Amino acid sequence: ENPDNTNYFRQIELLAKESGASIFSMNMEQSPIKGTELSAEGEKSINYSLTANGSFENVTSFLSKIESMRRGTIFVTSLMATDDDSTSGGILMTITGQIPYYVVTRQ
Repeated sequence: ENPDNTNYFRQIELLAKESGASIFSMNMEQSPIKGTELSAEGEKSINYSLTANGSFENVTSFLSKIESMRRGTIFVTSLMATDDDSTSGGILMTITGQIPYYVVTRQ
């Protein structure tokens, strides 16, 4: 079965809210559509990126929650944190990564 990107978006938004962080942007590659012929069976991944801000405690809590998501593993491949000029003492965090999934072809 093919991965559902909407579910991951909802999970990540909830984790941000629980952590007190705010998401500015979130992008994810489209996964193959169910029924579409896939090139090969095996492990695949969907690339994603997101930008969030908050206090140091907020963004580190958010990152920790992403790394330990219960439903589905999400790998963080790149992290950049800078001062957030829009808030005093805030941090702007940009994360890129991959969400792995496995394709099984049925005959």
